[in-house]
Amino acid sequence: MSCSRSSKRYIFQEAIDHCRWKKVLRNNVLVKTEFQEHNLHQFTGKSFNEILLFVYNICDKVEGI
Repeated sequence: MSCSRSSKRYIFQEAIDHCRWKKVLRNNVLVKTEFQEHNLHQFTGKSFNEILLFVYNICDKVEGI
């Protein structure tokens, strides 16, 4: 994989690859402040279930996610 893309693309690449609504994910979710690279430290030490619930609560109103 080339390093020519932004680091955000790398961090969330697997999510993008597995999402059917890629444009919605990129334009309506990954632009949110909570998912910017400088804010990802908030997930350190959290369990998968805690992270999943956090993401769900942010994205539950986004159609297609």
